[in-house]
Amino acid sequence: MEKPVQSKVVHLAGFYQCFHLSSDKRSIHHSPIEIKPNGDVIIDDRTAEEKAQGIGGHIYFGKAFHFCNAFLALSIRKRDDEDFHPHLLFHVASYYREQVSHFHGVSTSITSKNTLRASREVLMKMEGNFETEHSSRIPIPLNGKEEPLYDKLNEEYDGLANFLTGNAHNLIVPKRDPNSPFERQENYGMLYFSSACYFAANNDPQNARKQLERASSMDFEIKSF
Repeated sequence: MEKPVQSKVVHLAGFYQCFHLSSDKRSIHHSPIEIKPNGDVIIDDRTAEEKAQGIGGHIYFGKAFHFCNAFLALSIRKRDDEDFHPHLLFHVASYYREQVSHFHGVSTSITSKNTLRASREVLMKMEGNFETEHSSRIPIPLNGKEEPLYDKLNEEYDGLANFLTGNAHNLIVPKRDPNSPFERQENYGMLYFSSACYFAANNDPQNARKQLERASSMDFEIKSF
């Protein structure tokens, strides 16, 4: 007779926020996660408005597992009342709850258009109450537009927004176009660099420098020939 799998996550139990790049690559998406001492996991992907109205959004249910003394796996089994099976895997080493600040990880799931996706995830340990939290999207500043929430996220978590911006290293979405199945997707680094060039050409060095800094944060490199 097989022994039941033990989750062994008591020291990792608590309230977290999970951050990743949205599938449309235009925002940083975060959702509250609760890991209970018995290993049960709840992810509330409803916005404040959806929670207040009781319409829209989803709640995910699953199980957490700690294994090899180094990894935390979140295996989702239900989305509301339907079967749904995305997976999140984080490197947690041998940390204990009081030492947790953030974990780096990856996930596999599907988009709202039923396209496969894999992405980088950051799990942040939080104070507060899971029940009162909600998911939200933080817009990525494009075309010179300022986004205060994006800048606030960078300031509060030491560059987290920049870290998750740009599909390079952050998002894999298999293409469905049979005519160009291996065409590379454009990185945000080039978009920011082009924006910097535009501002420079229009005598706006302040915004040009800001966009160039954002291009650099996306691992964009200027090479000489």
